[in-house]
Amino acid sequence: MTRRVWTAAALVVMALAAAGCTPGEPEPEPTTSASQAVTPTPTADPAEAQEEAAVAAATTALTALMQAVDEFAQGGYVDLGPLSGLVGGDLRTTLPATYEQSKAKGARQTGSTVLEDITLVEFQPGPSGGGREQVILEACADSTGKDVVLPDGSSALDPSFPKRLTMTYTVQNNDGHWTVDAVEPDAARPC
Repeated sequence: MTRRVWTAAALVVMALAAAGCTPGEPEPEPTTSASQAVTPTPTADPAEAQEEAAVAAATTALTALMQAVDEFAQGGYVDLGPLSGLVGGDLRTTLPATYEQSKAKGARQTGSTVLEDITLVEFQPGPSGGGREQVILEACADSTGKDVVLPDGSSALDPSFPKRLTMTYTVQNNDGHWTVDAVEPDAARPC
């Protein structure tokens, strides 16, 4: 073989290897540069893709609810309207009663709750075709920067209750509209 043929053959082998065409070889790591954007490889398994999409949607719904609750409480617990589309299940009836007490006392929240380490506990795919998935998430709720202040300036929070604890959230897909349906604090599991 001539030098030119060897060079061409070597270039073809390198191109095939770079394209992932060599059997048994791992895929090359994607590289990025300022002029090249990397597109994530889509998940091949439809069930896995459904789960990933559901967990992402549930996490988005949960963080939207937490932000809305903080804004609602910082505003003096006056207008539940922005929360109504974010909660469902039993939480739809228990949440207003809980916040009505704070409103009656004239309480106002300062600061915010921060969710850390949101992790998947369980995924229930629902019926075939999607639209009724349920995702159970667990997170560390950090309320160290939050207080609920009464009109006299005192705190309405129980000082013995942990400021950082593990919370479990049940998030439900209602045919494309995600709601947080249940919240379970676990004071025995500080984080």
